[in-house]
Amino acid sequence: MGGIHALRSLIRFLFGRRRSSGKIFALAPGLAALVFVGHAYDDDLIGAAPYLAIIVLSASYVLRPTLVAWGLLFGAFVSYAALIVAHPGNGPRDEWLFFMLLGLVPALLLWFARPRELQTKGKAKTMVVPESQRDPDTGSG
Repeated sequence: MGGIHALRSLIRFLFGRRRSSGKIFALAPGLAALVFVGHAYDDDLIGAAPYLAIIVLSASYVLRPTLVAWGLLFGAFVSYAALIVAHPGNGPRDEWLFFMLLGLVPALLLWFARPRELQTKGKAKTMVVPESQRDPDTGSG
């Protein structure tokens, strides 16, 4: 039973709905992918698949923020930016800068949209009753 409970906890941790105050920023990767999906689709569907996946993940994160969706998007854009930064001599400098920003800006915006844990509803609030309002017989308010 412990293994099943641990698996459920892991699934809930990865796929459970989370709070994200800046989730609108998660549209940036989808918009960046939208720029290139048409050109990639001209070749074939396989070429467009990564861009379509980014668009779907961005939209799904805005609708239902999860750690998995955020992690996949953030990891992909940070990795892409790191690869571009690591190879500055690959093409003209202005193109290098453009493609570097194409990875860094969405990654930075995703950082602000990172998921946070939901506060559980129904937490009991502890109410402190002032001494002057307490019942002298029971000591409660």
